[in-house]
Amino acid sequence: MIAEDKRWMQVRDDYYHYLKEQGLRKLHGNEHEGYFENRCAIINRRPWEHNVDRFVGREACRFIENYGGDGPFAMMVGFPGPHCPYDPASDFPENFKPEGIPEAVPEVVGDTPKLRQQNIDGTKRHWNGVDYTEFNDSHKQKIRAHYAGLVKHINHEVGAIIDALRQQGLLDNTVIIFSTDHADYLGDHNLIGKASFYKSAWKIPLLARISGSVPGQVCNDLVDLWDVTATMLSTAGVDIPKHMDSRPLPGLGLMGDSPRERIIGMLTDGWCNFDGEWKLAKYATGESVLRTRSRYCATHLIG
Repeated sequence: MIAEDKRWMQVRDDYYHYLKEQGLRKLHGNEHEGYFENRCAIINRRPWEHNVDRFVGREACRFIENYGGDGPFAMMVGFPGPHCPYDPASDFPENFKPEGIPEAVPEVVGDTPKLRQQNIDGTKRHWNGVDYTEFNDSHKQKIRAHYAGLVKHINHEVGAIIDALRQQGLLDNTVIIFSTDHADYLGDHNLIGKASFYKSAWKIPLLARISGSVPGQVCNDLVDLWDVTATMLSTAGVDIPKHMDSRPLPGLGLMGDSPRERIIGMLTDGWCNFDGEWKLAKYATGESVLRTRSRYCATHLIG
């Protein structure tokens, strides 16, 4: 089953067909109250039952229940929800309010102003259409609260998937790796979205549950997201191709795991070199940023 990113309104994926069967359709963020005023922080008009993440989670559980016992399987479950527009469902049991949400990291004046302008220009395009030239603390706190609500959606669905595995007697024989493809500024550095090497854009969760590993371990070695590929191959007993720049996640006791000395990040308009202590980033804008003591972006949890 396929559910594309929330911004691709014209894609006739499986979620599109599901909605059509219900007499519904995909909605753009600008079809919701407060979309422009609140900088994409809205309440989704669709009830939780028809939410895209509810659809994905439900279909994942259905697969496990119907086919999980047929033999070994590999399943990738992608949740589009924690993304702009920040649109938690109004009837989800736990919605978040701005109170108690950590404040955004302030912008360092003169640090990367061209990157900030590039960010503003990008979000004005038709896919978003929102002007972040004025982006105050109230906007940021609301966005961060709504994002937290979207994360709770995911927590609920991941819990349902684990319960489905447990009910089918598959949990202890299933490797589970949880991660994301990127993070979100959510107002940090006066930015929104992604596409730089600030901590807020590339710090992501990475958890691994593998039978036989000691639960509750935290590994602070440098890892890349593509190390998930080598980890999957290794747990399946498959040799890792020599040309592949991927290695099993450390701390899991897998053959071929070894710590990385550095992480190289590449974007269409910039690059980054990070050795666990110092992080140098250079952008097509001509701006360069050097940071130290950034160990936070290399942590993953085992167990």
